[in-house]
Amino acid sequence: MNRRLVAWDTETALIAPGLPHPPLTCMSTAEEVGGVVQEGLYSWRDARDVWLNYVADPEVIFVGHHIAFDHGVLAAEWPDLLPIIFQLYRDGRVRDTMLRQKLIDNAKGNLGGFRTDTGVFIKLKYGLADLTKRHLKVQLDKDTWRLRYGQLRDVPLDQWEPGARDYAIQDAVSTLRVAQKQEEVNQAQGLGAWLVDEARQAKAAWAIQLMSAWGIRTDPSKVDKLIVETEAAYQELLTFLQDPRYGFVRADGSRDTKRVKGYMEAVMGGRDKCNLTDTGEISLDEAACTASDDPLLLAYTELSQLKNVLSKDVPALRRGVKFPIHSRFDTLLATGRTSSSNPNIQNVRRLPGIRECFVPVLGDVFVSADYQTMELHCWAEVCFSMFGFSDMAEAINAGVDPHLDLASHIMGIPYAEALRRKTEKAVKEMRQLAKALSFGLPGGLGAESFVAYAKGTYGVTVTADEARDLKENAWMARWREAGLYLKAVGDAFRSDHDGEGLPVVTLYSDRVRGKCSFCAAANTPFQALCADVVKEAMFRVSEACYVDRNSPLYGSRIVNMVHDEINISCKEAVGHEAAMELARLMERAGDPWLPHCPAVVDQPVVSRYWSKESKPVWRDGRLVPWPAAA
Repeated sequence: MNRRLVAWDTETALIAPGLPHPPLTCMSTAEEVGGVVQEGLYSWRDARDVWLNYVADPEVIFVGHHIAFDHGVLAAEWPDLLPIIFQLYRDGRVRDTMLRQKLIDNAKGNLGGFRTDTGVFIKLKYGLADLTKRHLKVQLDKDTWRLRYGQLRDVPLDQWEPGARDYAIQDAVSTLRVAQKQEEVNQAQGLGAWLVDEARQAKAAWAIQLMSAWGIRTDPSKVDKLIVETEAAYQELLTFLQDPRYGFVRADGSRDTKRVKGYMEAVMGGRDKCNLTDTGEISLDEAACTASDDPLLLAYTELSQLKNVLSKDVPALRRGVKFPIHSRFDTLLATGRTSSSNPNIQNVRRLPGIRECFVPVLGDVFVSADYQTMELHCWAEVCFSMFGFSDMAEAINAGVDPHLDLASHIMGIPYAEALRRKTEKAVKEMRQLAKALSFGLPGGLGAESFVAYAKGTYGVTVTADEARDLKENAWMARWREAGLYLKAVGDAFRSDHDGEGLPVVTLYSDRVRGKCSFCAAANTPFQALCADVVKEAMFRVSEACYVDRNSPLYGSRIVNMVHDEINISCKEAVGHEAAMELARLMERAGDPWLPHCPAVVDQPVVSRYWSKESKPVWRDGRLVPWPAAA
């Protein structure tokens, strides 16, 4: 870093339900000048002016640890700073030591942890104390003062105990020193390869922080209905599986997993045909039970799902009745995608009634927009960059449904005929098979893995021999780039003589994911591109919601991002305008990333609650809320 690097941090009152960005108590800063670290500590009353003075110097690059939270604290204290914060991210002037470390670890192939030569898994953590210990060999005291700053908001700094002052300053100094160590690691790679994407990742994290802080609400009557129905279904399944003929569950409610594994082995025709866990045990997870297609094992995994709903989902849904649910998002996984936890609102369980519990605040509606076949657009873009052509891109750009196109190829009928007969059962079933092929095979699935994937994800049953035939004579035959793509990945993988896996550099963003297996190397290029498009869209939509007073989205709030879908809450009166602008911004966000297979957004939906069944409802040329009034 040749520009002026300033580390800063905030100390606040405690986070509480409905208060994700608590009142500011103080701000600390650290900057190295002439080899000496200059420290600063400022009360909340002075923090604004100090921060703005740094902003005024265009050479200043801000670095923080989970800095999006600190920006959220500033914005909660002084909402008029929001346009400046967004501009900082637009200008690429924000860095985050947590995200930087994840980028570095991902490039090494160690994101989240690694396995030693003796097979022991070492989990890597990304808190400031964890990184300070890792890089500086210093153990920070994160317990004595961290939870007490709310008491000091109106106490003059010169009256603070030394420990309170030292803790705040040390956080900024540690952040600076960690950032410098990270830069040393990065520079050793040459050309700054491992951190080239850090400004974009920080920008996306800011939009996701705002989404998480706004939260999402639940409807008490829908939550109560879910509880009653889930408890009844759970008891029915429990009684069924406790039947002595099966004995999957003992009388005390505990599970006889040894018996279930033995049954799984018998059903699958041997241990070698079962899914195994990392420790070599027969897997009893949802994917394994679904792939078995056995009624007893399907009931067993459904029982597990219902139990998790009652023990994990229901408490979170109940909290959402009184206070917004602030799901915790991990903004950078290995592919660049995100995840959600406590509760997981990105991958909501597929059981009926859970999604329907989520509702907008009173007077608002939900507006949802989803990218159309985004993974196929991205796979086509990656293939075009590699080979100079893509049959998939050509078809998509011509307005052809790629799944129906492949289905017509399998059926041996013209596309026009398949389009005319698309509501027929045979065509619909073949299109579902085509979806399984189009979404499963680009990631390098083998025949046996595809059989389980197709059944578990799309409800499609094929044999391993049929899977091999479909791959070669349907998927590869229709999309010429398919065979070239897998061959390119395979050739690169075979050149990995040390056996540690491949490094993959993502298209356009140049992130590095190290030590990829064959399937990871095949999946990462297009999944990473998907993530980059959606993250850019998140930032653009968030900026329109918070600072663009001329936008139809101004005053709306993003409440969730489900991979390729963005959901906002807005006033019902502007639901139509917000929906149209949401779709427009999402498509424009894809322009820099998908020049050869432009992003397309499905028709947006305005709804009164979240549901897979929701659909666009038009009245007098405007989108109106689903379900439509009688």
